[in-house]
Amino acid sequence: MFHPGSVVDGGLQAEPIGQTVRRALLTLTGASDEVEAWRRFIRPGEVVGLKVNPVGLSRGRGGRRTAISSPETIMAVVQGLTKAGIAPKDIVLFDRYRDAFMNCGYHRLADRLGTRWAASSVGYDETQIDPSGYSVGDPGKEKEHGAARTDGSPGVSGYDPEHFAEFAYVHPLNAPDAPHSRRSYVSQIVTRQVDKIINLCVLKEHSSAGVTGALKNLSHGLVNNVSRTHAIPSLNQCRTFIPAVVALPVIRQKVVLHIMEAFVGIYQGGPFASAYAWEPKALMMSTDPVAMDRLAWDLIDAQRARVRLPALAKSGLLLPGYASDRDEKESFHRRQPEHIELAGVSGLGVFRRTEAEWRRVHEGSERGGRKLRTIQHRRIALGEPAE
Repeated sequence: MFHPGSVVDGGLQAEPIGQTVRRALLTLTGASDEVEAWRRFIRPGEVVGLKVNPVGLSRGRGGRRTAISSPETIMAVVQGLTKAGIAPKDIVLFDRYRDAFMNCGYHRLADRLGTRWAASSVGYDETQIDPSGYSVGDPGKEKEHGAARTDGSPGVSGYDPEHFAEFAYVHPLNAPDAPHSRRSYVSQIVTRQVDKIINLCVLKEHSSAGVTGALKNLSHGLVNNVSRTHAIPSLNQCRTFIPAVVALPVIRQKVVLHIMEAFVGIYQGGPFASAYAWEPKALMMSTDPVAMDRLAWDLIDAQRARVRLPALAKSGLLLPGYASDRDEKESFHRRQPEHIELAGVSGLGVFRRTEAEWRRVHEGSERGGRKLRTIQHRRIALGEPAE
């Protein structure tokens, strides 16, 4: 879904974004109204988690917060859900790291909207293996876990020892024989606190995974012990880790909808490099994370081609003609966007564009007479400018 008014002078616009969310939802579902459309995914009485993406906070011109889940989109989704009869108390905004969540102001947004919020762990920890959500030896672990902090924010939820993905590789800082070194446990927010999940992801390049889209927002946002997948330039396991985690039954069963913001995207140096931001002014909505991420990959590669950067699959420290002295944003031997195709062959969705179903639509018209192209598809609702 493309809306030319969604970004003006670098700032996101709430009304056009709300229109875009509603139109994309109706286009995707074919429902006659917004209430019916939301109830295709969530029913009154169910608890729904909105998995936000706070990684990439960078204030740009016009106060824009580059490449994170925007308050404008979150508000549009919450308003739609409440209109469909979902009580605000049954809506939970959440992410893995409490400090990143609060740095983006999502806790204040939740308070204004009347929803709840939660976090799986306190903050970034290089080893990330304690299922409690605290760093090993953290003095606040015992007194804080499961209780509210003095500033009123909730204690972290931690991770569920009964739901995990296990891999042979470990983080270089963790002992191979340590109890949790080879496992990534699913957040208890996912396993015990919500019935359904809406995945609010953002269009971003990533120096190890290639693409941070719907799949990676789940794989690296719903479990712990993720830094082992890209700890050093030569240790990049995103291509195998991402599909395996998203394939976990508890995740597949609860994630019902993916909404990707592409109002502002990152095409290089993601997720933090606001200097490499561009404005597709679009939003994608889908029940298929693989088809969505394949399109995200194409959009990022198209933008990289416009500025004469190599395609994602041809970028990395070891690839001919693209060594570290050319761009400081290269930090891994090779990006691994092929995790998207591997997710497809793992049965998580449709990778081949010729086999997927698309509907590209637009809201309004682009200034300057720029034409917009439209094709039909029911798996993804998308809008983007034509070339």
